[in-house]
Amino acid sequence: MASMDMEFDRTATEASKNERDAKGTDANTNIINVDSANETSDVPNPPKRRKTVKKSMVWDHFDKLKGDPNDPHAQFKYYGVIYTCHSKRNGTRTMKNHLKNCKKYPYQKKRDPTQMTLSFKTKAKDNVGDNRSQLVCESYSLESCREALVEMVIVDEFPFKFVEGKGFKKFVDRLTCASQPRFVVPSRFIVARDVLKLYVNEKKRLKDMFVNRKYRVSLTMDCWTSGQNINYMVLTAHFIDSDWRLHKRILSFILIKNHKGDIIGKTIEKNLKDWGIERVMTLTVDNASSNDTAIAYLLKRFTKGLLFGGEFLHVCCAHILNLIVCDAFKEHNDCIERIRYAVRFIRSSPAHFLKFKKYTEIEKFSCKSYVCLDVPTRWNSIYLMLDATLKFEKAFDRLEDEDAS
Repeated sequence: MASMDMEFDRTATEASKNERDAKGTDANTNIINVDSANETSDVPNPPKRRKTVKKSMVWDHFDKLKGDPNDPHAQFKYYGVIYTCHSKRNGTRTMKNHLKNCKKYPYQKKRDPTQMTLSFKTKAKDNVGDNRSQLVCESYSLESCREALVEMVIVDEFPFKFVEGKGFKKFVDRLTCASQPRFVVPSRFIVARDVLKLYVNEKKRLKDMFVNRKYRVSLTMDCWTSGQNINYMVLTAHFIDSDWRLHKRILSFILIKNHKGDIIGKTIEKNLKDWGIERVMTLTVDNASSNDTAIAYLLKRFTKGLLFGGEFLHVCCAHILNLIVCDAFKEHNDCIERIRYAVRFIRSSPAHFLKFKKYTEIEKFSCKSYVCLDVPTRWNSIYLMLDATLKFEKAFDRLEDEDAS
């Protein structure tokens, strides 16, 4: 009896297990049938959705104005500047550039003015052609750029209107980028004002050097009359600083009434007092009689700071040396005249110069310079003319043989 009960229980258990397996199989079969029905169903392809274009960040700061849809405009939220914003013709580039450079944009990323950047700078060497550079740290500032522009105008002797040229402005525009603030080129009137400001600052600095450090100064002076019959005088100071470096500074370049000695002496006295110079070592001038009068006037006024009581104040060795050399040239005047005539003949017309250049190429001269004509007011120009002519002696001989005229 017990064995029959155990057999019944085992049969019931197997039956219930088979029933559960059958239900699972039916469920799985139903799922597979549903999926296969979906796959095989004849449903048309759904329409493709248009990919949404990401909205530009400029529209958080610009409002699109109502108007002609073919010519849309947008207005800046923070003040009333308006830009065209056609999606194909203009885009949003102009508005992005405005956000980068606008000072009224409240979310402008302000660059730390003390931030230093690394750059390579050429070392200042006395050797010509030494282009070695070193890595230095420097900060960018609009003020330093403006000062460099003023120094360029002065050193390279550019006119003030140079800064208003289209080419220069385009060049400056290409130098600036998004990481640096844009440098606004000043007008010629602002540059002229900055040049005067730089002159005043440099004069003050040099004057403080003369007054505080008491350098002993050697002066050179020259006077001349221009082609417009205007009298000029230039006064130059030469001194050695505490680092034993020789300096040369033009103290004044002014108009004077005439070349009389008392006028020259008073003008020099006024300039020395203006600069605070008390220790004068020498004054080098030419040997004109009016300069003797000017030196006598200065010896009366400057009794302090002169070496040996001003006995060696008056120096005119340059002019005397010029006269000595000119007298020596008179003994060889015929030779110099013939050389001068040959050089003048070559430089008299482009045809003569090209013919002479052709002969120098035939003789295969390595020297790239050509002959120069002397200047009567420069005694060393005679030496330069003779030295250059001697180098091209064979070219002159060929010119004489092939062009007897």
